Amino acid sequence: MKQVGRPALGDDKRKPRSVKLSDKEWLEIQRRAKEAGISASEYIRQKALAGV
Repeated sequence: MKQVGRPALGDDKRKPRSVKLSDKEWLEIQRRAKEAGISASEYIRQKALAGV
């Protein structure tokens, strides 16, 4: 039987995390992420890990 849904991420499974942001900061992150064509989560990951 064919499996349905996306494949498992293995050991790199992402878990929810939280950061404190003002409404203004969150809206700006969402705007920039949309402009880049990615999710807010992916935008934050890319910016946080840039140059690491």
